[in-house]
Amino acid sequence: MPVRWLKARPERLEKEATVHGTREFLHAVVAGGALVAAADGVILAVERKRLHDFVQANRALSGFDASDVEQAFMAIADRLERDFVSGRNEALQIIARLRGNAPAARLCMRACCAIAAADGLFDEDETRAVAEICQALGLDPESFEI
Repeated sequence: MPVRWLKARPERLEKEATVHGTREFLHAVVAGGALVAAADGVILAVERKRLHDFVQANRALSGFDASDVEQAFMAIADRLERDFVSGRNEALQIIARLRGNAPAARLCMRACCAIAAADGLFDEDETRAVAEICQALGLDPESFEI
């Protein structure tokens, strides 16, 4: 599924992320990225690179050590691979910490959509994962063309 707004506004995603450069925001993006990347059963290198690029390209998030980001990503990815249901629930709990902070929640959601579209596809499994993330954040999936 193509996400039109995603292709039209990559620089906006980067600019907005500078406002939400907290560890809580970073962990939510990492958890959402891992959940979306694992949704189809395989975490692709391009999805991992998209998350890494997102973090490094944003001034507020780029202050986080790349190895810390990778460790956080791998911790969630490992949980998802060992026990998808338990890992999914843990990722959604981390993501839900942004609920009530609408700007941060929307930006997290857009980052997750960017990771989902990293391989050029937005398949049914990724669409379901993104819808679950929307629900955890208290956002309407329709506003993200899901």
